[in-house]
Amino acid sequence: MSVDSSQFTYYVKKFGWINDFALSTAQAEADRRASSLEFVALERGLIDATKLDIIRTLQGRNEPINGYEIEDLLGVGGMGVVYRARQTALDRVVALKTISVKQLTEKTVLERFEKEAKTLAQLRHPHIVSAIDYGQQSERVFFVMEYIKGEDLQQTLFKCPRKFGESEVWEIIRQAASGLAHAAKHDVVHRDIKPANLILEHVDEAEHGHALHVRIADFGLARLSQATEENQLTSTGLVVGSPRYMAPEQIDHSGLTSQADVYGLGVTAWEMLSGEKPHVGLTVMEIMHEKLSAGLTPLIEMQPGYHPETYAIISTMLNRDPASRPTPAELERFPLRSLQIPTRLEEVDAGLGGDGLLDVSNGFD
Repeated sequence: MSVDSSQFTYYVKKFGWINDFALSTAQAEADRRASSLEFVALERGLIDATKLDIIRTLQGRNEPINGYEIEDLLGVGGMGVVYRARQTALDRVVALKTISVKQLTEKTVLERFEKEAKTLAQLRHPHIVSAIDYGQQSERVFFVMEYIKGEDLQQTLFKCPRKFGESEVWEIIRQAASGLAHAAKHDVVHRDIKPANLILEHVDEAEHGHALHVRIADFGLARLSQATEENQLTSTGLVVGSPRYMAPEQIDHSGLTSQADVYGLGVTAWEMLSGEKPHVGLTVMEIMHEKLSAGLTPLIEMQPGYHPETYAIISTMLNRDPASRPTPAELERFPLRSLQIPTRLEEVDAGLGGDGLLDVSNGFD
């Protein structure tokens, strides 16, 4: 069943998928051929099957998932489409991630999708998006997560690259590290920490004590840090993750620990502080070469003016040797002493003495 041309036009313009000129040209071609606009757009490569499926889903033309009413599109990722939906039984808004079985070309993709749901199910933490439900209906596999009202850090930085002050940057990093420390306790490594996977939740400042509340999303590439070869869902030699944010050991397969996620946080912190990324390569191969062979220009040379301890910890987080980086748990306890950033997490304060501040002048021993 085709989508009405006016509805098709509304959605492709809403999501910015087709510009006005290309759309009007496609419409003229559809009128000339007495064909549907969606068919011509698909034929011309203006839209792909996934986006067309999204439009049909939002219009209720695809088979609904029992118990959920889809309301809007939240995002499209490498392993699925995320919608805002309403769980009808409890009348609550949720995030529903779905993937079409028809689009699966490899069994491992379905296995990863299922594994993400199961991984999230065991991770209950204030700084991790929680899983609610998982299932398969007809030709769709789906899992449901709590809906987080806010925007991801990538969207924020795109609109305002230097939005956050030094203290705010470390508050974001420390909260993310808190969630990653919890994951590490379950031997889970996220493997794709980047601004797009850090959601800045809109919270009541009076209730939380601060306006920033970070939630880690998308555990689609997560794996157990001690996973045996037969349990890994990525092939030997396959690089999985986002090259600009992945740790060197993810590239050369030299072993994976939670410090790989710390590296991703280091790149993210660098980006928030400078408005730029630390690696300047234009291609994946150039970026990999920089990470494995070339030296990194110190942040202080690119963006002077921050506290010396900021430069020191950034350098430590981006150390090529994972054993020389702090663990997520150590970062969780990390405020800059001289900036007097308070530790707001009660469970962290309970583990520290004195002023509740961690002295990093001698590293993370």
